[in-house]
Amino acid sequence: MRLFLIGYMASGKSTVGKLLAEQLHLPFIDLDDVIASNTGMSIPIIFSTHGEDFFRAQESAALREFITLHENVVIATGGGTPCFENNLNEMLSNGTVIYLQCDAQTISRRINSDSNQRPLASTSDFDVNAHLQSRLRFYEQAHVVVDASQEMHRVVEAIVVRV
Repeated sequence: MRLFLIGYMASGKSTVGKLLAEQLHLPFIDLDDVIASNTGMSIPIIFSTHGEDFFRAQESAALREFITLHENVVIATGGGTPCFENNLNEMLSNGTVIYLQCDAQTISRRINSDSNQRPLASTSDFDVNAHLQSRLRFYEQAHVVVDASQEMHRVVEAIVVRV
């Protein structure tokens, strides 16, 4: 069972992924952590020094690598992963894609209370709602859609009964 968690930043992919993997007794992989480890740089540093194109290339390569190496795994992707390269088709063809759906207001609240740096949301004129809307056409192609605005353990329960 290969599960891919997709959704906008701060939708809970990493948190849900860890809990889901634990419940299903599967390994957990956070694609952003893999990229940071592979490059020796944090995601904000990658964006600021090498740019988004470099980051997206690293992201696609890491995704393909883990599809090749792992059949039973929970993978938390970055918010943009399904929107670039052929990543969404790769995930749809090689596992179950789960969209953690969250409204813009909840996402904004989570981003503002989150200690993690979000490179794309770091400018004062960033519009979460407009950016989320531009990505919905990718997210909504997922095999499973789960309301991620609820408590994380409920999100995990909703996924477990559907996969």
